[in-house]
Amino acid sequence: MNTEAIHFAVQLEAAIGLKVKKLKETEPDNAKMLLDMIELFEHRLETLLRTVNETPVFDPFELLGDETLWIQASSNLLTTPHDSAKNLTMLWTLCELTEHSGQFYYQAAANAPHLSERLFFRSLSEVKKLLYRKLNNVLRTIYNDIWRTIGFAPFDLTRG
Repeated sequence: MNTEAIHFAVQLEAAIGLKVKKLKETEPDNAKMLLDMIELFEHRLETLLRTVNETPVFDPFELLGDETLWIQASSNLLTTPHDSAKNLTMLWTLCELTEHSGQFYYQAAANAPHLSERLFFRSLSEVKKLLYRKLNNVLRTIYNDIWRTIGFAPFDLTRG
């Protein structure tokens, strides 16, 4: 296992975890459950990375947590429309962190010399994509709620 890549990944996930903790201090109460779930995901991932051995095996759904909790956390964000702007900027931040850290794992997989490393890092990239999709779905729902309120799309309709 490439110890330098693993070491950097531990640092990256720890930094993201700290960012999520700071977001929890400033974001509305209706975002707390979602931020708790992301913080738990980051903690689980960091723990996995710290304890990885030569043949890493993990359950991606264990990292992500229970789907019903994700649904509940997502619906919590929609209960207070007056917090839409705060929730929007929080989700932008979380989506960017998730997307870019996923890109790191993709590049780590592409540059790994051994098949087991490539599979491990590629799996982490895919888990980050799953998390990104969960967050992006919530973001799209908030976009739609804002669109309904202000009467126009709060994003560029030509971008995919």
